[in-house]
Amino acid sequence: MSPDAPSHGWYRVNAQGVDGNRSYFVGGADKDKQEHEAYIVQRDLEQLMASAAPVTDLWSMHTWGGIVEPILLPGPEMGTALPPWTELRDIIERNDPDHLVKPLATRDKPGDSNHWNNGPHIQFGISTVLCEGAGEIITKEANTASGEVLMKSLAQYYTGVRN
Repeated sequence: MSPDAPSHGWYRVNAQGVDGNRSYFVGGADKDKQEHEAYIVQRDLEQLMASAAPVTDLWSMHTWGGIVEPILLPGPEMGTALPPWTELRDIIERNDPDHLVKPLATRDKPGDSNHWNNGPHIQFGISTVLCEGAGEIITKEANTASGEVLMKSLAQYYTGVRN
């Protein structure tokens, strides 16, 4: 929500002093109560979810000092319309010979509903992934490679799936 915050010395907040990571409203986007960036992103997500082609998963990205660490809240499609989530975990591991991404892990239940990884899971029942880390990956090339591992793995996991 606030990609320029660290360059201005704001740890997890925007210019309004609001933590964009904790600005999801499960009851629906609210222009008067939400900080501006969170409102726009949530409003757009809600429009996508109401469209003929809603999203099936949502990824939240945070940077911190470890390597890339994806944490999944699986939606109902994993293990029914799709292979179980463990197949995605195994695909990521096969595509990651340099160990840039920790093994995919799950949470049994979502935490606070105002978080961007939990809120959409609660509101729409979709799979959400909180992708932490990458602060330990120093070079642009290694960071790019970690993203390539995830994108290639998602493409392989979803290959052939159509609703």
